[in-house]
Amino acid sequence: MGIVDGHGYDLRGITGAFLADAIAGSCACILLAIVLRRWLFQPASVENPASSTVLSL
Repeated sequence: MGIVDGHGYDLRGITGAFLADAIAGSCACILLAIVLRRWLFQPASVENPASSTVLSL
């Protein structure tokens, strides 16, 4: 993160450092939201009742 801040500071001063922080933080939040959404809202697996073998006497 220090490298990103330093590069932003070299380009635009303190404004560039803050902008680099904001962009990196936003990207991290978006990536985490995508991962969590896929993990938390997985479709429930439903067993097909027609494929199960049932013995009736």
